Amino acid sequence: MAYRTITITSNQPPKEGVASGTIYPGMVLERTSTANQVKAHAGQQTKVRGNLVAIEDELQGNGIATAYSTTNRILFRSFLPGDEVYLKIKAGQNISIGDKLVSGGNGYLEKERNDSSAVDDVETFAIALEACNATSATAMCRAEIA
Repeated sequence: MAYRTITITSNQPPKEGVASGTIYPGMVLERTSTANQVKAHAGQQTKVRGNLVAIEDELQGNGIATAYSTTNRILFRSFLPGDEVYLKIKAGQNISIGDKLVSGGNGYLEKERNDSSAVDDVETFAIALEACNATSATAMCRAEIA
């Protein structure tokens, strides 16, 4: 099922900042060293601090496919465990219900690897609530924050 909003269930208020780079709603974010600035989470298979996810700017008439550009105002939320969200999945992934999702290193999420090459600091960001086929291109997937 396709959703028209990133936030499916959450009582968390939106936050506002400045985008560093091109960011799409549904991407996982991290703060930069500049006040109020966020960027796509860069650490692949590493912990996402603050559970920050870009959301759509519906007040400006923008949907989940409208990107935020560098230096533009961006809306995001700090989601809590149990919140349901619509997230961007990295290309090359085939996600099944129940799969653990972690940062793909570019703001997108990917399936958690269970091998010895994985980084020790891996922490599940979300659990997939629907199957998503992103084998040939990025996709959106409903998930629950872990």
